[in-house]
Amino acid sequence: MRKVLIGIPMMDGKAAAQCLDSLIRTLLAQPPGVSVDYLFVTLDSLVQRARNDIFAVAVRAGVDDLVCIDADQAWEPAWFYALLAHPVDVVGMTYPKKSDTEAYPVNCSSRAPVVGANGLILVDGLGLGFVRFSKKALLHAWDRSTPYRENGIDKRMVFNVVVENGELVSEDISACKSLKELGVYLDPRYTLPHVGVKVYTGNFSLWLSHLLAFERGRQAGAAALAPGAAVPPAAMPVPSAPGVTAPNVVPLVPLPGAPGATVPVRPGVTT
Repeated sequence: MRKVLIGIPMMDGKAAAQCLDSLIRTLLAQPPGVSVDYLFVTLDSLVQRARNDIFAVAVRAGVDDLVCIDADQAWEPAWFYALLAHPVDVVGMTYPKKSDTEAYPVNCSSRAPVVGANGLILVDGLGLGFVRFSKKALLHAWDRSTPYRENGIDKRMVFNVVVENGELVSEDISACKSLKELGVYLDPRYTLPHVGVKVYTGNFSLWLSHLLAFERGRQAGAAALAPGAAVPPAAMPVPSAPGVTAPNVVPLVPLPGAPGATVPVRPGVTT
């Protein structure tokens, strides 16, 4: 039996109704051979400590997978079980930030990361709103993180807010750095709704297509301005600005999952 734990931190002890609805439907949809349980960590103002508590429970319980989910996320059960099906150790799906300007908590240093044959994008970091860790990833991070004791219980500082190169790095991105050796992957097929003062929705795949068009235009413009360029700058097409939508937009790349497709992610985007 494959043991899966869902860990949901709740700072104020509350979760969005959409999150609870998704959780209930996920539990009811458990396939044969999979046992899904859940853990709420409530009333802790330090999200990094709440995540460390969830991580410690998952390691002590010897689960096969830990799925970290935030209390303001909504998802379909099929998306949850799609995460479990990927033969990688760290994989998640993304969601729009709580902003009217479309952006996603994805950190990637490359302007054109590759969608692999497995349909996943290798990234540097993800927001932990919907991310799965295999047992291998759990033990890898546990063994490489600073130990501490709290209330007589051994724990590890897997998640911590740190300062790197004069910049603040959130606990989810810093944790991904410790797992980079195993590979951190994004499944771009689904975009989760993000519940705030309203429900923020988006289309990550289409957003990537817009960014790809912008990046192609930027590269073409730079080439045209280079000494000896055969094409004058006036002849270069003007790319659409990132995030601008237009009617009847046709994606410029195959849908994510197509082997060899390349898509851009804005460098340096963090939660």
